[in-house]
Amino acid sequence: MNVIVFGATGTAGRLAVETLLAEGHAVTAFARRPDRPASAHPALSRHAGDATTPTRCPPPSPAMTPSWSRSAPAPAGPAASAARAR
Repeated sequence: MNVIVFGATGTAGRLAVETLLAEGHAVTAFARRPDRPASAHPALSRHAGDATTPTRCPPPSPAMTPSWSRSAPAPAGPAASAARAR
C-alpha cells in the first residue's frame, strides 16, 4: 500500500513512518522539514510542506489508499467501512 503520513517528523508521525516501512508499505513523509526522518529506506519518499496550507499539499495520487488519522476518531459510513475492509 502507498501511504502518506502528514506530520511525519512528529512523535506519532515518526512512529507511523517506521511501522509502515517495517510492514513493507511505500511511505511519503510529509512535513515542514522532511529531512528530519533520518531513514534512507528505499520505500520512503519525502515531501516538504505545511498540511494546514492546502496549496502546499501534494496532489492526490490514484496509487494512494484513503485512510484517516489513528489519533482521531475513525470516520463512519459506507466509505469508511469499505476503506477498513481493504
